[in-house]
Amino acid sequence: MLVADPVLVAARDVSLVHNSFRSWQRDSVLNGSLPMIGIAGTRGKSTVLRLVEEMLVTMHLRRATWTDLGVQIQGRRQRGEIAGWRHALTRLSEGSIDVALQELDWATVNAAGLPAGTYPVLVLTGLRDLAENPEKSPALQYAVRAAYTCVGAVHHDGFMVVNGDDYYAVDAAANCDATVILVSKSFQAPLLQQHLADGGSAVWVRNGSIWVGDRQHATKIIRVSDVPLTMDGEATFNVTNVLLAIAVGRGIGLDVPSIVQALQRFRAAWHILPASMNVYEADSYRAVIDQLGPGWVIKSVLRAVNPNAERRQVTVVGDLDWIAAEDVFELGRQLGRYHGAVVIHGEQDPDRMADFRRGLSANQYPPLFSWLPTERRAINRAFKSLKKGDVLLILTTRDSSAAHRAVRRHIAREDHE
Repeated sequence: MLVADPVLVAARDVSLVHNSFRSWQRDSVLNGSLPMIGIAGTRGKSTVLRLVEEMLVTMHLRRATWTDLGVQIQGRRQRGEIAGWRHALTRLSEGSIDVALQELDWATVNAAGLPAGTYPVLVLTGLRDLAENPEKSPALQYAVRAAYTCVGAVHHDGFMVVNGDDYYAVDAAANCDATVILVSKSFQAPLLQQHLADGGSAVWVRNGSIWVGDRQHATKIIRVSDVPLTMDGEATFNVTNVLLAIAVGRGIGLDVPSIVQALQRFRAAWHILPASMNVYEADSYRAVIDQLGPGWVIKSVLRAVNPNAERRQVTVVGDLDWIAAEDVFELGRQLGRYHGAVVIHGEQDPDRMADFRRGLSANQYPPLFSWLPTERRAINRAFKSLKKGDVLLILTTRDSSAAHRAVRRHIAREDHE
């Protein structure tokens, strides 16, 4: 049985956990912890962290972050991660910064563990890897073990924000004594409906808008299409990231106008999200740079950057050793659905290359294929083959800075001409 539509009320009347940031900050200290937000998950950690950070900046709050880029205090890089984080926590305890945000990597959590009750707020962006048989996936089981450790690190008076579209994340959070806030891309999602029926609070999408509330009262925050990061809702993975960030923001008492302003202003950029999807809109084409991943990851990227494969697409592919051998064929099959060209570069394992080409050829009309020795030459070849209205997708491994510089140079040259 579906939960009835909650009554729409003013934003100030719907509070997920705390009515103001200062009350959350004060309660965190009184409960014996520090005002920290841990963010764990298989995907989306950095994006959620940066979205929340943008909300904090909008409210002129002082913050420290620990991401793959290292430790930053008020946006300034610190020397050494351990020493930098220790310094950040010292300043947090002294009150010279207001909040600290930390990415929690599965490998680090499984290897080192986490102290119990450390985090007043913890986010689970999702666990599953969308494998054909997820229960048999070693990566998923690895993530599940880490997720249970993360759940144990939440203070019992704190709260968790959980991807309600991911059964494994919700199942892990069921062991948490703290308050749980679910997010879902659909109000009709069974796990969300059950959570609301049990008296829980949530963030969801309905009729193209994002809502915050419970089974009785809710407030409309913003339309999905008004958040640039979602690409009019086509980037479904970023819709989830936005929902998670809103849940954190409202949970720690950030006001709705500041949250909306931050969401409308935020843009993904390689210097803060080097492993995330970065989009450049040129006059005659769209260029997208993202990290090379297995087919289940790239599928969602392709849907976002080239919906319904309507545009001709040129894709540059990096080192296939970056992904598991069993994922290479599916990667090729996904890319082979888009007419245009695929340019691969560098030294490649012969078996992986054969699987990749078989994946491309598994489609009725596979794209043109070429293989060049360096990324620079591959990107140059891709630019030369671009036509008006095309999509250029560059899938990088390791450092993506050269690809970003190349795209910016080409756009600047096009604007000059």
